[in-house]
Amino acid sequence: MSVIAYQYLTDAEEARAALAAFADQPIIGLDTETYWNFQTRQNRLSLLQLAAPTGELIVIDALAAGVEEARELIENPEAMMAAHNARFDDGVLRGAVKHLPEGPRTAGDIAVRPDGLVNILRRLKAAYTDLPLYVTENGAAFDDYVDPEGGVDDEERVAFLDAHLQAAAEALANGVDLRGYFVWSLLDNFEWAEGYGKRFGIVYVDYRTQDRIPKASAHWSRGVIARNGLTDP
Repeated sequence: MSVIAYQYLTDAEEARAALAAFADQPIIGLDTETYWNFQTRQNRLSLLQLAAPTGELIVIDALAAGVEEARELIENPEAMMAAHNARFDDGVLRGAVKHLPEGPRTAGDIAVRPDGLVNILRRLKAAYTDLPLYVTENGAAFDDYVDPEGGVDDEERVAFLDAHLQAAAEALANGVDLRGYFVWSLLDNFEWAEGYGKRFGIVYVDYRTQDRIPKASAHWSRGVIARNGLTDP
């Protein structure tokens, strides 16, 4: 099985350098996402995915990087023919292993990427609206258990929530009108196809007795709310 790593670029300088490198080699895979700008009544590029014969793969957030000129590359007839039936997600990566950036992962083996929250909030503001925004669900499953003292020390979730609230603060600093952030979830719950196997709550639920035990993340959240901030003044 081949191993292929890919980059996710949001910085304009890095994105333009990557596009310049692709200009000198054939593209074997290309995929895009666009959105309709209701104010300008134009279709704009929002996400660009490219694969080269060398095995290099890049994903460019065109909105965050501000590289609308990448449209010239994807409108090249030769590039589009090269991409035909070789979409980034289907043909190019079939049988390959995607190496995500190093860092913490959830119990569901999902990478913890608080920078993604910043990116999506910025993209929403740039693409669609200046209306107030709310993050209505954000959380993660971890391997929670009751310790011998009767508590649940979910420090991984505390780190997750702290990082994502820091990301929300960064989005605010970037001009996003973010009004609220809701943690998923208050209680451990029946989670769709995962059933009771994954715990998302900041309050532990003993499914046999129905006892509720506030986890370390619940106490941490209470402190954040009481201070109206992430750190002590």
